[in-house]
Amino acid sequence: MYWQYTPYTIPLLVSAVFSSAIGLYIYRYRAAKGALSLTLLFASVALWTLAYALELALISPEAKRAFANLQYLFISTTPVFWLLFALQYTERNNWAHNRARAPLYLLPLLTSMLAWTDDRFGLLRSQFEIVHVDGAAVLSVVQYGPWFWIHTAYCYGLFLIGTLLILPFFFRSPYLYRGQLAASLVGLFAPWLANILYIFSLSPWPYLDLTPFAFIIMGLAAVWALFRFQLFDLIPAARHEVVERLRDGVAVFDLQDRLIDANPIACGILGLERGVIGLPAANALAVLTTIGLPLRETTSEEIHLGPEGTARHYELQINALRDRNENLSGHLLVFHDITERKRTEDELVRSQRLRAAGELSLGVSHNLNNILTGILGPAHLLKEIVTEGEAAEYVDVILRSSQRARDLVQRLRRTVEEQGADLQAVYLERAVHEAVKAAQPRWKDEAEANGVLIEIETHFSDAPIAAADPAGLHDILLNFFFNAADALPKGGTITIGARRHSDQAELRFSDNGIGMDADTRDRVFEPFFTTKVNVGTGLGLSTAYATAQRWGGEISVESAVGQGTTFVLSMPLWKGPLPEEVEADEEIPVMAEIDQNRVGRILLAEDEAVIGMLVEGRLKAGGHELVYAATADEAIEQFSASHFDIAIIDLGIPGRSGDELAKLFKEHNPQLRTLLVTGWDLKDDDPRRQPFDLYIKKPFNVRRVEQAVAQLLAQIASDSSPA
Repeated sequence: MYWQYTPYTIPLLVSAVFSSAIGLYIYRYRAAKGALSLTLLFASVALWTLAYALELALISPEAKRAFANLQYLFISTTPVFWLLFALQYTERNNWAHNRARAPLYLLPLLTSMLAWTDDRFGLLRSQFEIVHVDGAAVLSVVQYGPWFWIHTAYCYGLFLIGTLLILPFFFRSPYLYRGQLAASLVGLFAPWLANILYIFSLSPWPYLDLTPFAFIIMGLAAVWALFRFQLFDLIPAARHEVVERLRDGVAVFDLQDRLIDANPIACGILGLERGVIGLPAANALAVLTTIGLPLRETTSEEIHLGPEGTARHYELQINALRDRNENLSGHLLVFHDITERKRTEDELVRSQRLRAAGELSLGVSHNLNNILTGILGPAHLLKEIVTEGEAAEYVDVILRSSQRARDLVQRLRRTVEEQGADLQAVYLERAVHEAVKAAQPRWKDEAEANGVLIEIETHFSDAPIAAADPAGLHDILLNFFFNAADALPKGGTITIGARRHSDQAELRFSDNGIGMDADTRDRVFEPFFTTKVNVGTGLGLSTAYATAQRWGGEISVESAVGQGTTFVLSMPLWKGPLPEEVEADEEIPVMAEIDQNRVGRILLAEDEAVIGMLVEGRLKAGGHELVYAATADEAIEQFSASHFDIAIIDLGIPGRSGDELAKLFKEHNPQLRTLLVTGWDLKDDDPRRQPFDLYIKKPFNVRRVEQAVAQLLAQIASDSSPA
């Protein structure tokens, strides 16, 4: 075997070695999609180049023909490997599995076989000649056979299909991945163009196939894609599946703080148009005033974006990106939307505060009710004695102040009342008109006295019937009126309307007053929160909110500074029959046939000395004989020593609970009548009420006790009379 020197052999050998090295490097990523196909492509290219180098280096025509025939195995399989790479790179895996790819090799296999039969059939190449180029003998094809053009069309078709598969990814991929694709396409077009020039005799070196030489350009492009754009670290198709469909916003900045990638969510958050690449961080992050530039630190913080009322909350994480050598290569920003979580947390905090306020009320309401009984009782007695003059006015002031304190305690306790309280049919139009009248001293009389005009507009063309507690709704409406009056220091209009909205009755209460800022609006339903100075308790709207929740409804607020405020109260619709309207019963009915002159012997077990003195004085004035005990032990001692007709017992009597004391007394004297007086709220089915015949809640008017005693004595008389 004889060799000849040509100036082309060494460049071709270098190209073969270069392609082999690239193929071996890519093989390290064989688990990545498309990597194995690209490895085979470079292996095929390396063998093609090596075979062409040997063809040029050998002198014998037979040897040249042999290596020329061998090249067709690699010439015909290279486009197949390119197509498989494109299919896998673009995630078209259904076309890249073994069964689908097998037919792709049939024509290359047939072409490589036909190359060895050209001397007999000439289907691939029908005529050869040896020409001398730069002093070297070169094998030249004078005429191609018909199969050559079928083979060429097939190879070019595969190249074209693979390119068309990748082009859409090029146009829609961000900067980093466009670089990968651009390098890949440049590497493909160089040998493709060289091959076209050679086949169609357009090359300035007509007897020299430039395709193997162009593989050097393809190798350089591959190196650029691998090391500059990190080919196979994350391919665009995988990136599309992982990043584009994320619910979180993702943005990537390079070392120059330029935006190089952002998914649709991040573009929406930052107010950027899709596909904006290369934008400086100062422009891309203009909405993020809390972020310092340049981006250098890894951090996590909560931010909120958007106008008041529609702002969304995000958890922003800034992470450093590093290359394989742990050198900083950029920064990754992840925006996690926590708006719903924040709302849930705020709702939980609000509910916990309401619960805490209610539980606090349980500890103080009993004592407050005892104190108020000691105030209201004497005040009611004074009211009967002093009917006119300045003293009567002072008595009225005491009564009004005490009643306001009593109402405050009751409203505070509502925050922990059980869910599912009995609801009634409420005509919203009627309820609003009653509240308008009740609040008139505030929104009309007081306002006009200050030279302010407030007008009321109502819209009830088709007001639904709500399922609510009438008293609770009245309190809510009064709170709305009081807040609206405070928000209209220069006058204005209060607009009230109701409508059916889905399965809820919706009442909208609006004013065109000063409005609220975002912080006030977010805290308006918190217990003890108030913007008023030296007035108000901060419990009005929080209690209203809790009341609406107990009904199965809610209250929301819409407000902005200078644009007024709208409270939206949603309540369940009434779905039952409409009840007949009746007057509310008295807490303790007073029957006309009761003889108010009956007297009896009464044991009073009450630890509050003021209440004991008040009840004792009133009942003794009515002719009753009364024995007072301040503890359970004293009451038992008195009960054992004498006979009593009635026992008036405080539930919280020291030493033993009031219900236990009542049971003990009735076991010894079944004819005994018992009256419970307590500052605790007890439901009708509360077992602590079972041993008592009547129940009066503190604070009370002492005349109530008189009426109850008269009723119990009447029962005793009725039971004692012969049938």
